[in-house]
Amino acid sequence: MADESPQKNAEATESNEWDDEDLENIEDLLALVEAERSKMSKAVLSSADSLSSAVTLARKRLAANIAVVEEQLKEEKRLLEESKAQRSQELNNSAFDELQAKFAQREAAFEKLKAEKRTIEEDRNVLKSELEEARVQIQESAAKASYLLEENAALTAEVKMLRSLLKGSEEASVSSRSDRHDTSSYENNVLQPVSSRGAQEVAEEAAGLPQAEETQKRKGNKVMESILRKKKADHGRFEDPWKIRLQCSLADGVMECLHLNDKGDTKERYDMKNWYVPPERRVPGKGRMDPLRFDLVHRDKGQVVSFKAESLEACDKWVTALHSAVGSS
Repeated sequence: MADESPQKNAEATESNEWDDEDLENIEDLLALVEAERSKMSKAVLSSADSLSSAVTLARKRLAANIAVVEEQLKEEKRLLEESKAQRSQELNNSAFDELQAKFAQREAAFEKLKAEKRTIEEDRNVLKSELEEARVQIQESAAKASYLLEENAALTAEVKMLRSLLKGSEEASVSSRSDRHDTSSYENNVLQPVSSRGAQEVAEEAAGLPQAEETQKRKGNKVMESILRKKKADHGRFEDPWKIRLQCSLADGVMECLHLNDKGDTKERYDMKNWYVPPERRVPGKGRMDPLRFDLVHRDKGQVVSFKAESLEACDKWVTALHSAVGSS
């Protein structure tokens, strides 16, 4: 064991000496490597600087080219916009001309329609006025026919009454002859007053003229009396508005009217303290002027009642009497 230890120590010393040489060689190699690395770094840096310069120059050239291209694009865009604007203006002008032509055509058609509408309205107004005149004429004709029928019936009744009176007078004359009475005096005292009075009443009713003086003598304080017609307020479209016949009288400022159409004794009273006749006989705005018509207006309520006489003279006398009755009532 003691012999082996010195041998091992000698080997260890020899190995340590070899290692130092290797280290020196390695250091030399490292120095060479470092020198080569420095050279290569310098070369790389030089190449990088050259490359950077080339890249910078290339970038400058590229930027210049891009600027030129952008200017060209701007110019082309401007030219394109001008072309589009010019084309749009041309299209707008053309479209405007077309629209203006269409508008002119439609305006002409509209004016034509307006003219046709005016013509139709004028024709309608003419037809309406003609229809209204025809309706009024029909109503007047119907009223006149109704009045004539009623007067005919009244005259027929008067004729029958006269015939019966004449027949009675003839029978009385025959009996008086048998009794040896004077027939001539009987005719003068009996027949003549009856027949003349009946004819007078028939004439008064047919003409519609109030006999003021005779009615004053026969009926006391009555100053007017005759047949009048009253306008129906709620008459139908084809109904005679003047179908109501009244026997009217004026006395002591009061106008009394007896309905002749009714079988009863319906009466109406108009006190001239409460009613009056307008200055123009008619209430303004109540249709066309009728010379045979006059209105009574209530002083407080404004109610209007319309009457129609059988003649212009009778209407004038009624209006004058009613105006006078206002002061005497």
